[in-house]
Order: sequence, then C-alpha cells, then structure tokens
Amino acid sequence: MLLDGFNAVVSAASVTPAGQRYWLDRMAEAEVNGMTVGLVRGSGLDLFPKGSDFQEWLKQSNAWGDDETPNELRYFISKKPLGDQ
Repeated sequence: MLLDGFNAVVSAASVTPAGQRYWLDRMAEAEVNGMTVGLVRGSGLDLFPKGSDFQEWLKQSNAWGDDETPNELRYFISKKPLGDQ
C-alpha cells in the first residue's frame, strides 16, 4: 500500500468511474482503521467527521462526483489527524 511509504495519498485530478469506486473503497477502509479521509475541492477541504456514517457523508458531500467535473474533486487519505475532528 502507498501509505507504507508516505503519510498521505491524494487522487489524480481526473478519476474514471472505476477509479472513483477504488478511492471510495480505500477511504472507507482507511477510516475504519482510524486514518483521516476527506475531499479536496479547489482550496477547500472537507474532512470526514469521526463517528459519522461514512456512506451518508459521501452522499451529503457529493463525493460521488455527479455534479462536478473531474478536475474539481480529489480524494485523500492521511495517516495523521487533520483539522478538528
């Protein structure tokens, strides 16, 4: 896994539907393992709030990307805590 050698990973600017599914699955796994996951839109950061329902957060944050161009959304996973969770 990339996180064996790095503290964080971020998706490419353009993700295929299969790539999107891959990232969402890895984010769900990372969250269960206590890592920080979230979405980056431009300069904005949307962190998954600990203790929340992951699937519901994805729907509310539009992480499915339905209304966004591929360059507007990136997925990330960090081994370190970020922000106020």
